[in-house]
Amino acid sequence: MKYTTFLAAFFLLVVSLASCSEKKHRRKTAEEVSQLQFYIEEATKLDTNYNHIYKTETEMYYIYSDSGKGFYPVAGDMVSVRYTCYYLDSVLINNNLLNPNPMQFTLGANISSNSFPLDIQGLHIGIGLMRNGGKATFLIPSTLAYGGNGKYDVPGYTTLRFEVEITDLIKAGTQ
Repeated sequence: MKYTTFLAAFFLLVVSLASCSEKKHRRKTAEEVSQLQFYIEEATKLDTNYNHIYKTETEMYYIYSDSGKGFYPVAGDMVSVRYTCYYLDSVLINNNLLNPNPMQFTLGANISSNSFPLDIQGLHIGIGLMRNGGKATFLIPSTLAYGGNGKYDVPGYTTLRFEVEITDLIKAGTQ
């Protein structure tokens, strides 16, 4: 009898904790969405490029500053990019601008790696929306970056702002 009572109490505790965790997740996600909307509203007042902001089906935003030329890359194509990554408050997280060589990688590969920023799904999605020579800003929500847990020095539920330029594109199979 004591064992059954213990199991019932343990089950109720687990259900209660799961419910609290889900509520926290919904609250933190709502806060992130609110912060992103506020950022876009304020940026629109300061930068006319933000008047031409686009939203993907995956809730990521992007703004072209140069549309580039040629084909759009797809998974398997080799891309070379220059990037700068910020928090929404403009604090720099990372960039490769001082590196003499752009970052080169296969689009759609390494997303499950432990290599910043190649493990950010939103970066791969955004680059797929660009062409060679194109420049864009991506607002990548945590759902397409590091989720609620965060990673590296990026806290959970954090939207990232990437400024990206494609410096070279090579179609898969033509290397």
